[in-house]
Amino acid sequence: MFDLGFPTNAIDVVKKLYYQAHTRIRLPSGCTGDIPVKRGTIQGDTLSPFLFLTYMELLLRWLHAGNRGYMHGHADTSTPNNKAKNCTSSGAFADDLIHLSGSYPNLRLHAMKPTRYADWAHLIISGKQTKR
Repeated sequence: MFDLGFPTNAIDVVKKLYYQAHTRIRLPSGCTGDIPVKRGTIQGDTLSPFLFLTYMELLLRWLHAGNRGYMHGHADTSTPNNKAKNCTSSGAFADDLIHLSGSYPNLRLHAMKPTRYADWAHLIISGKQTKR
């Protein structure tokens, strides 16, 4: 959040919310004892989707850097030849991510970024759901 320019008082509120956070599991026989939340977000918390998107924003910005994505053209009256190029490097929805590229070497470079980001951010990439 700091790297994205959030105010420090907003960051402090989130830190306080998650400091020594715990959860319980409701079973037919009753609730379990307190289970500390050491990783991730609090299940069912309305702030969780926002925090996840904030966490992933840095990866999406890194993927877009360098314009190595798929270049597609469209009509543009402001350019001399009436063509403009846009670069689409990735698409994301919820916790799904897709890479787009016009060449295999650029795709290889893009494929390494989520792995490096996951290592840095302590995320787990599901190999079962990854497709080529």
